[in-house]
Amino acid sequence: MFNGRYCDSYRDADWCQPNADVDLLMKWNDAWLSNVECDDDSMLDRYYGFDSYIGSGAWTTNHQSGSHEDDDGQTCNWNYFVKIVAAPADAT
Repeated sequence: MFNGRYCDSYRDADWCQPNADVDLLMKWNDAWLSNVECDDDSMLDRYYGFDSYIGSGAWTTNHQSGSHEDDDGQTCNWNYFVKIVAAPADAT
């Protein structure tokens, strides 16, 4: 899980600064990104035991929220949510 600012998830990259005040909550399962390294590539495992995410059962969610001021000076709050799921092995 990651819970912080949008730009923090990208190590505060310069291109991200227009979104620096956006809150981000990310969740994922071990097939998406695990907390172990089992295949000796010095990186955390993704879709371990599979050639790609396809058929791995991997998923991740991103929930973003923030606010902006409209033309009348009113504060408008917004939310965005997306869930990304790996395609099953038998998908066509």
